[in-house]
Amino acid sequence: MSALPAARRRLGLLTAFFALELVVAWVLAAPFAELAARVLGNHPDGDKVAFWTPGMHVLFDLAMQHGVALRALVGGTAIGLVVWWALSIFLEGALFAGLAEEGELRAPRLGERTFGLAARMVGLAAIALIGTLVLVLVCGVFPISTMMPKLDGATPRASVIALAFPVLFTAFVLASFKAFVDLVAALCTRRDCSLGAGLALALRAPKRVLALTGLALPRWIAAAGLLGFGAAFSTGSRSVFAIFVAHQALAFGRVALRGSVVARALRVADSMPVAEGAG
Repeated sequence: MSALPAARRRLGLLTAFFALELVVAWVLAAPFAELAARVLGNHPDGDKVAFWTPGMHVLFDLAMQHGVALRALVGGTAIGLVVWWALSIFLEGALFAGLAEEGELRAPRLGERTFGLAARMVGLAAIALIGTLVLVLVCGVFPISTMMPKLDGATPRASVIALAFPVLFTAFVLASFKAFVDLVAALCTRRDCSLGAGLALALRAPKRVLALTGLALPRWIAAAGLLGFGAAFSTGSRSVFAIFVAHQALAFGRVALRGSVVARALRVADSMPVAEGAG
């Protein structure tokens, strides 16, 4: 079964994920929206004036006048994001477990498989976080910081061209690393192996990681395009309802694309011979 039909087969699961993300996003954003509405509610452009006024002086004035409230909100939001990140690890396991089920998806079975994957998903998330930070530093930050002094006096076009390679290379490396992490999660799900075994299997299958990267890249690019379109639409529309509907449609599209990528990783894991997994 191809990735998109597999994701569509679990449309209810993806919808539940989307609804949960919507609730969490509302809980985290509502205090900021309420503060902005109280301060900027009478402005015809609403809270957009804080971000799209040249120089963003309105935003800086808002931060100066309501700094205590903003600091409290930022602190609370940071804690909420950490909690959500921890919960999302569990939900990622549920997504893999749900898409791996061939028959009817029942809540007890999904819960059993998700809890069974929990420890491995936590370990994999820690590896993914540390690996991403290291790759960004090694492939992106360090090369760019080395190049910057040499670009003094260069034309803007030459600077952009010179910096494009480390940026694009870093993006490709991160995409490949994400595909590697997804393949490890898929192997742990399909074969019920340990995290160490899943890592060893994926490390011995670089061609499959690259194949998964190539298959997943269009979906990641599409997800980035959805986010960009949502931002552009928000700046051009004055209808709050239209912006809300557009954002939710794009958010669900992003969740569906993620489901498709996970289904593709599971297919790649299925295509690995047992001998390749055992060796």
